[in-house]
Formats: sequence, structure tokens, C-alpha cells
Amino acid sequence: MPAVTYPQAPLPEGFNCTSINCKGMELKVVSGGTGPLILFLHGLGGSSEDFYPVMSRLFDGFECIAIDFPGFGFSTKPDVDYGIDFFCMVVQEVMAQLPARPQAVAGHSMGGHVVLKYSIDHPGQLDKVIAICPAGGHTSARWYHRLLFTFWVKDGDRLRHVRPIIMKHIAMWPFADRTSDICRMFGEKFIAQWYDGQTHNREVALVRSGRSILENPIWQDAGSITSQVLMITGAQDHITPTEDTERLASAMNGVKNIIVDQGHMAIYTNADQVSDAIAAFMK
Repeated sequence: MPAVTYPQAPLPEGFNCTSINCKGMELKVVSGGTGPLILFLHGLGGSSEDFYPVMSRLFDGFECIAIDFPGFGFSTKPDVDYGIDFFCMVVQEVMAQLPARPQAVAGHSMGGHVVLKYSIDHPGQLDKVIAICPAGGHTSARWYHRLLFTFWVKDGDRLRHVRPIIMKHIAMWPFADRTSDICRMFGEKFIAQWYDGQTHNREVALVRSGRSILENPIWQDAGSITSQVLMITGAQDHITPTEDTERLASAMNGVKNIIVDQGHMAIYTNADQVSDAIAAFMK
């Protein structure tokens, strides 16, 4: 794997970590379990580790595979545009190398945006789509998006000079309960990533990906999705609020929309309900 200095989270029991080559980019791949194959795509600033709580619960009934997108986690961080179309290309290349055709692709936040955009652009290729707190349902950037981009400008390195306590608050912001141990641990992991000596590379990916999300809402085209869609959203999500996810859901035909009493990081804080919903949807 590409060298990074921050620690990897322990793999869930029974899972393995390998890598694949995607058009010259080395991607971290975590896999385990037996049964129908589900591919997991993480969100902005995240990694495959974000799905460990959900995948470990699905281990006995499903083969679960999660990747680190280029620019994130332990994957290669090239100088590319990191747009939504770029990530859709990565998904297509990854699926071509999987041991079997995925019966579902699940994405969180940016990953949800990507899998829905992929379904729009490649009708009929995905049987089932699982979008967890997906981006793409917005109509315009909100005030806090503009505030963040006062730090993230022109792929510069301002974030390298922001005090760690501010960065930790940014990491904890998506959680509904910011006093929880899960939120605290996630904040510490986020800080470790940003100060691992590759801050500039991470910032380039984060900035360009974030801009692409804001510049490419997809709800107006979501009606063309032919896949079965499960959407799981958080009632207390202020990153991709319910007004955005409901806008997406209302544009799709036959989507199953489950709203949980959580924030944007339900894959951590409500992993039981998320995994149960996925298992029921896969039947």
C-alpha cells in the first residue's frame, strides 16, 4: 500500500486488506464475508474504515468489499480533478476487477452521490443501489459550505496552518451527538490523517471533490434511475439535510426511504439499524 504515517484502524474479524491497480492508481481494498456481494463507497474525507461497523454486522450473510477512493485513506493521491465523473470511472474500473458482479453498491455521503450518478449514467448496470445520507440533492451551496471554502481555496495549504482544535470540530460537526465516544474517536482519527505529512495531497482531493459535489447536483436527473434504490437518511443530518435527500427521493421511482434518528454519520452511530435495513433490502 502507499506509505502513510497515521495508523490504520484494526480490521474487523474475518476481513482482509489488499490493493488493486486502477489505471495506475493503487487503491486499498477491504473484503470479507460470504454471500451476495455488496461494494461500499465512502464519503468526502472518509475511507473504507467508515464502513467497518456496518460490514462487520453483514459478514455472515454477505460478501462486503470497501475501497479507499483515490485521494483518500491509504490509496494513491494523484493530481487529478477528483470530480464526480472521475469517481464514477473508478467505480466502473473497480467493479471490472471484483471476483463477482456486485448485487448492490452502497455509498455514504459523497459515495451516495457517486453511486446515484453512476446509476444515472449507466442505466441497468446496477441491480440495487444503497444511498446513505447521499449528497446531490441540494439546489445551492449553503452558508457553511462557503465558510469552509474560505479555508479551502485554490487547492492551497491553509488547512495545514489551522489549529488542530478547529480541525477536530470540523470532523465532529457531522455527528448529531458530539459528546459521544464515537464522535471523539472519529475526530482524533481525522486529525491524525490531516497531520500525517501528506496534508497537501489530502487537501487537494478534499477541495476538488467538495467543489464537484456542490457544482453537480443530480436530483433533476434522478428520475432516470432504473435500479432498486434504498435511501437511509438522518433526521438530524445537517450536512445532507432531509430536505435535500427527500428532493432526491421524490425524483426517483419506487425508492425506499428510511429516516433514522441520527446525524450524517449513521454508519457509525446507528450501524445496527443501517445494516438491518441493508440486509432486508437485499432479500
